[in-house]
Amino acid sequence: MEVLWSEELRRALFCPVMPGDNTFRMRLFHAMLAGCIPVVMLFPGGSWYRNFGPSVNSSLPFPGQIPWQRLSVEVPFLPKRQSVSDWARQLVPKLLRLPVYELHYKQYFGS
Repeated sequence: MEVLWSEELRRALFCPVMPGDNTFRMRLFHAMLAGCIPVVMLFPGGSWYRNFGPSVNSSLPFPGQIPWQRLSVEVPFLPKRQSVSDWARQLVPKLLRLPVYELHYKQYFGS
């Protein structure tokens, strides 16, 4: 039986949103529309896009109305000291430490 990508998103609690080739990523919006909590790389300098890249508030729409950082889980990534694999290994322990009330806020306020 074929499972649609959108059905998988709706069943997931967390959706990794990896950096793309620009700051405006549809994966972020797809995750939020499905009620999935976006998990993003937080680069040095506060960017979700690249090392010392544009800030979240300058690269996503409606920063005054949408609290992007509060609706996602930011996992720090230090490209000069760790690989993407190292970053991925720290995901599950970090996500398991999140309080349930925080997960509810991120999931329901964002959808």
